[in-house]
Amino acid sequence: MTYNRWSTMHVAPLGRAQFWSYASREAQMPHTPLVARPERFEAVLTSRGVGAVVFNRIQMAAGHGMQRLQAGCQRASPASLLCLLYLKGRARVSALDGPGAAVAGGESHAQPGQLFLLDERCGYRIWQDEAVDLLVLAVPLALIDSCAGMASQLLARSLPDCASLQLLVQQMQLIHAWQAPLPEGESAQLSDLVINTLKTVLQAGAERAAARPDAPMHVLLCRVRQLIARQYPDPALGPERVASRLGLSVRSLQSRLSREGTSLSAELMDYRLERAHALLRAAKPGTLGVTEISQRCGFNSLAHFSRRFRARYGSTPLELLREPGAEGMGSSTWHGDGAGT
Repeated sequence: MTYNRWSTMHVAPLGRAQFWSYASREAQMPHTPLVARPERFEAVLTSRGVGAVVFNRIQMAAGHGMQRLQAGCQRASPASLLCLLYLKGRARVSALDGPGAAVAGGESHAQPGQLFLLDERCGYRIWQDEAVDLLVLAVPLALIDSCAGMASQLLARSLPDCASLQLLVQQMQLIHAWQAPLPEGESAQLSDLVINTLKTVLQAGAERAAARPDAPMHVLLCRVRQLIARQYPDPALGPERVASRLGLSVRSLQSRLSREGTSLSAELMDYRLERAHALLRAAKPGTLGVTEISQRCGFNSLAHFSRRFRARYGSTPLELLREPGAEGMGSSTWHGDGAGT
């Protein structure tokens, strides 16, 4: 576990902004300070590295802010998703699109105890009119790549309250307050724990965003495909279960997918057939048979599976399984987070 602390108190006023830029870059959350009056720019940054993540604490006097423009987002080290938790004070938070222009949705007002997300690859601005004390968790985006699309829906917004969000808040507070050095093995385990909790928060937030009546169609379709990718082996997966998981009625789910030019049954069948096709192409002689592959992919009837498979690929599952050179040629064109066999 690494530990660093920077303070502007002992820096000449005219050099404080530059010093703060250096400190924030070292703490893996590079930004430009917005300084109203340099002589009053008082701030302390405490940074702890725990495994693959970084916990930062920022204590800043009133009348200052932080900004990161999209044009300045090129950096040598990997970009991170920033989780901001205000312990004290309030601030205005906004994502930026272009040179300083706020994206649609405008500003959000941060309150103590609320968690906000910011993506280092995008621009953002934070401004506070009063003294603040906040925690910032920096998680490399590469470690939550399967959730990156979910995170983009939640940037610079107050996240919906849920059990996983409260757990993440507690983890951030407890780990940052821990005084004793952490062994390397324990640091790695705690890092994994925090990252997995964050993934759950992103998933829960994206599901609620998809359930909003005004949510974009592509958001809902993405969530439907993610659910199918995780639960397609279950023969009982159907409209009722998917609609319930997304917080929608079956009629609303079907209507919104129809406007997208698809249906749940079509999406589910496409995914099951492509998974079956990949398994058949990769099966080694004497291992998986057509019946077992059919069952693994959620088909109740072997005859129904064979009929739909032939209509899609022009050959029966058994013909493909016996085809010379089939082994090791698995492929799939339909993608969804959580896909597996």
